[in-house]
Amino acid sequence: MERSRTYKEDRQGTCMNYCKGILLPVLSGRIIGFILLLLAGFSVQAEQQRTGDYWGFQAGNSLDRIASNVSSNNVNRGYLKLRYGTYLDDYLAAEGHIGAISNSRTDEGIVTLSGFVRAERVYGKAKYYGILGYSGIFSYHDVAGNESEFSLSYGVGVELFGGPDTSIALEYVSVIDTDLSNGNQFSFDTIGIGFTHYFVEESSKLSKTLRNRRGLGN
Repeated sequence: MERSRTYKEDRQGTCMNYCKGILLPVLSGRIIGFILLLLAGFSVQAEQQRTGDYWGFQAGNSLDRIASNVSSNNVNRGYLKLRYGTYLDDYLAAEGHIGAISNSRTDEGIVTLSGFVRAERVYGKAKYYGILGYSGIFSYHDVAGNESEFSLSYGVGVELFGGPDTSIALEYVSVIDTDLSNGNQFSFDTIGIGFTHYFVEESSKLSKTLRNRRGLGN
């Protein structure tokens, strides 16, 4: 008799299907072309983005999954997210995320809140980072009622810079991965593409220097 798939094996298979079914459509030809244009058309290095506050917006997809020992239920939805962060030093930052599925309404929907510590390294025009923190997911419905779950969260991302203070960002986050009270496992993963804008002193100095060289003054 063929043994039943474990939760870990099923989740690994789901992640593979998730990447094939969501990551590839997100990185469509137009988006890839736009990113390549940014890389080819600008020469500003990402090292100028090391201090200050920043904010960003991403749009993408979420995958929420409830799994038991014998079956699993997967649901894909559109997902929108805002982030705001501040640097603690050159390589560490603290940031908060607020997200929601794209069809959320006043009477029903799903909202996520997260707090992360972010560690990063910069290589030329690219910034690679990982995030680790804690998240809550809140489901509300006028008829079915409200539910919430909390767990540790983690993610990885890359930013490609097309200017001194703005980047194109691609990010994957495991927002929720926890055991439910009925013994089932629940996970909520997101992947998104968007932009990040940095409020940094270096950017203002760079802009002023360029303007002075061009004879434009302050």
